[in-house]
Amino acid sequence: MLREWEKLVFKDPAKTLPRYRAVQETVSISNVNTKLGNLRTNSLKPEKEAWHLALFSYLISNALNIQVFYSEVESSDYDGVCMWVNDETQNFAPIHLKELVPSDLNPSSSVQKIVSGLKKYKDSKDLIVAVKLTRNFTLKIEDLDLTGINIKQLWLFGAIDPAQSGWMLYCDILEAPKLYRVDMA
Repeated sequence: MLREWEKLVFKDPAKTLPRYRAVQETVSISNVNTKLGNLRTNSLKPEKEAWHLALFSYLISNALNIQVFYSEVESSDYDGVCMWVNDETQNFAPIHLKELVPSDLNPSSSVQKIVSGLKKYKDSKDLIVAVKLTRNFTLKIEDLDLTGINIKQLWLFGAIDPAQSGWMLYCDILEAPKLYRVDMA
């Protein structure tokens, strides 16, 4: 895998996010169907995943003060790869994206259901799962049942205000949960 990942074209989320944001703002004030405007159609799934991957990479970069790049890759277990350099060593991590959709789309969905669904990954010790939270609710990490999860890390991220100017990032809730706030320019 490493040799394949070294050949990927990685993008800087700080450069791609403003384009995604501009599209989002334009669509939000138009008369476009809500599903289409929120990239919730099968044909727009790659764009939605690219936006979520860029956003996740940007949040990590800002929260941890390390430049993280991303590349979209559709694989059986992951949706993209993040790359960063630490102590002159190039590092890669496969990222699988999940989303807690708004309650009007699926009222029975929950973070716990998403987490429980991760138990199907039996041999994924390198996989990082990033869950985008797109509804307003209270979450207590300590109340989540994380038993039987066999992935490297589980991260949660979501907007903390309707304007999406502030974001929260919960890193590595399987081992050492830490909450960050990232303000968007």
